[in-house]
Amino acid sequence: MKRLLFVMLILVVLMAALVAPVAASGNYQTVTYVVKPNDTLASIARQFCTTWQQIYQINQAVIGPNPNVLRSGTVLQVPNQCGGQPVPPPSGGCNLGPISHAMGPLNGNVYTVVAGDTLFSISQRFCTTVSQLAAANGIRHPWLIFVGQRLTVPVGSAPAPTPTPPAQRFLTMSFPSNGAVLPATWTATGTGGGLFEGNVVVTAFTNAGVQIAQQATILQGANVGTGGSGNWSATLTTNVAAGTPGYVIASSPQSNVPPVRANVTYGQPPASASIAITSPTANMQLPRTFNVIGSANGVQPGAVVVQALSQDGTVLFAETSVAVPGGSGPWTVTLTVPVGALTNGQLVAFWTQNPSIRSSVPVRFSGL
Repeated sequence: MKRLLFVMLILVVLMAALVAPVAASGNYQTVTYVVKPNDTLASIARQFCTTWQQIYQINQAVIGPNPNVLRSGTVLQVPNQCGGQPVPPPSGGCNLGPISHAMGPLNGNVYTVVAGDTLFSISQRFCTTVSQLAAANGIRHPWLIFVGQRLTVPVGSAPAPTPTPPAQRFLTMSFPSNGAVLPATWTATGTGGGLFEGNVVVTAFTNAGVQIAQQATILQGANVGTGGSGNWSATLTTNVAAGTPGYVIASSPQSNVPPVRANVTYGQPPASASIAITSPTANMQLPRTFNVIGSANGVQPGAVVVQALSQDGTVLFAETSVAVPGGSGPWTVTLTVPVGALTNGQLVAFWTQNPSIRSSVPVRFSGL
């Protein structure tokens, strides 16, 4: 009987050891932690140099009977046993340790991207911002990183900003608006809020659906990477013929917001574009075959078209185009106007890409 009681006592002690949480070693400070999506007690424990059992023991009333079930937004009291900052930084900078979507290894100040990582989560782990991290590593598209990519981590001294969700998730584009006529280089602007890591992409298309330009940008404002709202702008260059119809779309990948669209016309001519006819001069009587001489400025791409017209606007000579190297400089073209008698008319020269850029001079055609 005594032997049986002894065995039972040993079993009770072992069972107590299995379920009892690990006691804290030394003094520590308890901090408040708000549970984020995908958090587990184990992942939280790693951030604060403790164990999931300790966290569960303190917060069992809030968590409930199952330590594997955590609800986002739950407020926990967590023993911080890291001695100030969670996980002492290897190179003097802040390092919160592996967190959701930033689980990769760190060697000095070089972080290696692993599957599931995002630039926003990596910036949170190392107490910096998406903009700083992208700038430090020459990353043009902040949402596009790849497994195995090595990132230099800027030194951060402040904790990650507190998320401030906007009243709603939205994306707007203030320019261009419907009907806008765009120059070769132009800047799209708008606002947004609640966007995934603050990302905005602006894409220009022709009406045939051909993409002719694209530029990524990031919202500017407080906490835009964690749900805040702000402004955005992106500069694009669309090298197409003047008068080309198309549309511009602003979108935010992975943000679950509808894209915004504006129907536009590309290729607004430069303000300095001009064409002049220098010879023949006004009211000159011309032979059957003659040269037309002129100059052009800012008419690239395209060419100058020269026509001989009757007084009522009828084309007397099929239009002839002449290239102007570089879009500026002199030009010359030879015309033949086979009229049967002396006829009043005019010479007209215009730019193929924008016929409103033109010059005309009244003349008389002799046909001789």
